[in-house]
Amino acid sequence: MSQQGIIVFNIPPEWFVTVSAVSRRGHQQNALFEGDARVFQISNLGTAQGMMLETHTGQPSSTISPFWESTELTVYCSNTTATRAQTFAQLRSPEFRAHNVVVSEVFVEDNDQSAGDYDMLIVVNTQSINRNQIPPPPPANTNPGYNPVLDLPWPSTLENYLHHYETHFVVDDSGSMTQENRWDEAGNAMTGLSHAIFDNGYYRDGFNMSFLNSSLFLRGIRDRESVATLLRNVTPLGGTPTGRTVGAVFSAHIDTLDRTVGTPEYATVMPLNIVCITDGAANDPEPENELGAVLVAVGARLAAARHHPNSLGVQFVQVGSDAAAAAMLQELLRLNTGHIVDTVPWEGPGSLSPARLERILLGGLHPNIRAIRARLAEEARLLAEKSNPDSKPAAQRVPPKVMSAQEEATLWPPVVGTPADNE
Repeated sequence: MSQQGIIVFNIPPEWFVTVSAVSRRGHQQNALFEGDARVFQISNLGTAQGMMLETHTGQPSSTISPFWESTELTVYCSNTTATRAQTFAQLRSPEFRAHNVVVSEVFVEDNDQSAGDYDMLIVVNTQSINRNQIPPPPPANTNPGYNPVLDLPWPSTLENYLHHYETHFVVDDSGSMTQENRWDEAGNAMTGLSHAIFDNGYYRDGFNMSFLNSSLFLRGIRDRESVATLLRNVTPLGGTPTGRTVGAVFSAHIDTLDRTVGTPEYATVMPLNIVCITDGAANDPEPENELGAVLVAVGARLAAARHHPNSLGVQFVQVGSDAAAAAMLQELLRLNTGHIVDTVPWEGPGSLSPARLERILLGGLHPNIRAIRARLAEEARLLAEKSNPDSKPAAQRVPPKVMSAQEEATLWPPVVGTPADNE
């Protein structure tokens, strides 16, 4: 956006900005840059031509660090015959502004008749620090007015993740969590992660935390003491009713989407990511709460209501060596859930550290990216079958292993966009 002597840049989240400028005439030339994180001025300091310098540091270029949300950078440009540099207040005043700002790189002219004889050239270079894959556009019939975060790459920093995603941790408190030190391992991971979050101020609305059996539930946790206290007040006991618990969290979120669609509030509903730390296969006693059926129903409800496919997802994180749990997680990936499910396998005793839990959060995939990868994997499988026919009937073949996002990250290159396009 530009007007007389002013240009406003919209900087996406997680973008690094570098500013430099070249003087091409003998006039006093100045530019004031105002952003959320920095305010600085560059000037030619009376020199006829050459690199313009930041007035405070004397450097030929200036940088603005990435921010966790979209931000604006406003540039006020001035060309005068004055012999001294303008103050910040003068540079903001229309009296001192250059007549034209032409957006190509950014050419600044002192009048309409400059005819290409530019007084100064400002180069604002923006580069994303987020190398995650750009999600494809949602279906054409998706409800308009959704949160624009749903079309951005998955966050690459914990700060950005927690500012843009509603995160709900579900911790398995079944009796089997007392085995192999599983409960302590899950608790240490949660308390350690809370230190990283709250000691650095990486929160906006906090995060939620609940359990499979205990009725204790905290919403909007904003301090690490609450996490530690909550874990101390829960004793592992009972079964593994994962379907009931996860289904209730998803249902409440879709209720919010249904209630706000068509209103300005719809754009403010953050995507929901459930992180379920569990050691065993779900064993809900009620048929309607069978975990696979619940997840299929959630995906179907989301699609039927025409909400963005990236509106919600769940990461099942296995703790402990239960083979039945590992098999169940693999089976969930094969269900028709709208690709809302991701799984993280167990890697051995003590492997669920705070650092790994943070990597799990930042290693997620949007459902519509999972859909692309699943389609490509199926096409590759069919092509391999066609090239090398299996002697066994199809029904006797061992189904291919379905990879989690963590495993895919080591094998799959990006298939949509390029690093330079991300964000």
